Amino acid sequence: MQTLITFVVGNEEFAADGDDITTILDSALCADAPDSPQRILPSAGDAGNSTAVFHLGHLLGSKESDASDTAKVLIMDNAKGRVGFIVDRVVEMLNVQESQLRYLVFQSYIQRGAVVIKHAFYEKRFLQMIDFEQITRELMRQERATFREER
Repeated sequence: MQTLITFVVGNEEFAADGDDITTILDSALCADAPDSPQRILPSAGDAGNSTAVFHLGHLLGSKESDASDTAKVLIMDNAKGRVGFIVDRVVEMLNVQESQLRYLVFQSYIQRGAVVIKHAFYEKRFLQMIDFEQITRELMRQERATFREER
């Protein structure tokens, strides 16, 4: 059984593997980062251990939406650290048998901004699957390149 989390960015619905997402928080907990397009999610009692948060709409190359009461932060933890992504709204969590999820063979991957999207069908529903680990790798690569340029 696989868990999928579906969410909205702008006027599009996306999905991600639930194993990639460790926590879902209210975006109001984030603060602006000085001189940066990203935001910061402070850790309780430990300011030096905050989480970088990126607006997924910006990474998709689309116009960022206005802040709303429904905006959430999807938190991902991996070996490289912790990162968050702001989405406009979380729709639902689906428990899916892997055999029910059909990935498209032709043109199954597209690149939008820093994001690779894999298309799939679940029952009669079209899903735009986002690989958050791929986004995190790309953000870290960009950060290393920026650091080298500044030196």
